[in-house]
Amino acid sequence: VVASVVGDLNPRYCLFGDTVNTASRMESNSEKNKINMSPQAHKFLLEQLPGVETHSRGFLFIKGKGDVECFFLESSIENETKMKNALKELSE
Repeated sequence: VVASVVGDLNPRYCLFGDTVNTASRMESNSEKNKINMSPQAHKFLLEQLPGVETHSRGFLFIKGKGDVECFFLESSIENETKMKNALKELSE
């Protein structure tokens, strides 16, 4: 990721790079009120929170990436509790 201030008349802070593009593609290929994850985000989440519930959406065509297996994070009280506890541990 590269960050820079862009513009002379109306300067603004912008982020560039593959991570930013991937995040944008995950958002645009998601469904309302769902968290869509790339394979890398899915792997990292499971390493950090083993047992969190996700499901594969199968392979989707992602512009600039090709066919990519995407995952949804399941919405459940158990998942929310696991994530809240993990964040609490990180902040201590």
